[in-house]
Amino acid sequence: MLEHLRIEERTMILRSAASRCREHRPMPRKSWGDRPACIAREVTKLHEEFLRGKTLATAESLAERPARGEITLVVGPPIPSDSTRLADSTQSFSDRVEELIRQAKLDRKDALKLAAKERGLSRRAAYDQLVESKGKPTKT
Repeated sequence: MLEHLRIEERTMILRSAASRCREHRPMPRKSWGDRPACIAREVTKLHEEFLRGKTLATAESLAERPARGEITLVVGPPIPSDSTRLADSTQSFSDRVEELIRQAKLDRKDALKLAAKERGLSRRAAYDQLVESKGKPTKT
């Protein structure tokens, strides 16, 4: 499930007991990129504590000083870099759909929806664009 969430563009809130955090390491992997994050411990209780930063730094801090109690992990959306935005605009739509299928392990329908959302297309326009690009002969 965590692998599918790596392409999520909204802020995510994950809750877990500290013992499960040590067992399963629900902190985002490096494949998620370095997103803004906050690890909140014992929210609304006497000993509440917040650790804010980027995902990789907060994961290292959690490894050095394991948390206790109930943990709430808030992970922000990815921060797009200029090079990422440039690559996205030059990549063909069908290539982007195939990339999402491979990298995010999505089925074709979900990959098409996500690629359409990224480009600001309606689902129908995205499907038409995909069919059109499949009909073109490939360069060899």
